[in-house]
Amino acid sequence: MNDPQNNKILFPGRVIPPSRLTATGKNILNLFPMPNYVDPDLINRYQWNYFTSETGAYPRRTDSGRIDFSPKQNWQLFASAS
Repeated sequence: MNDPQNNKILFPGRVIPPSRLTATGKNILNLFPMPNYVDPDLINRYQWNYFTSETGAYPRRTDSGRIDFSPKQNWQLFASAS
């Protein structure tokens, strides 16, 4: 992480000091779960992530639409989106 207030020099240990975090930023970070999975990627080094195989209990909905257009009797155009 680069320090935008210090000529973009890296933070020591690549960790942003707690004094630089605002209360709003801390509250937003508290909404997310802590990392529980390490991906030992050789290119990007170790990346900490959160992994779960559960599906969320939320309603799922798919909308679709179609528009038909016939400018002439022998021309037919349509567009659809989902």
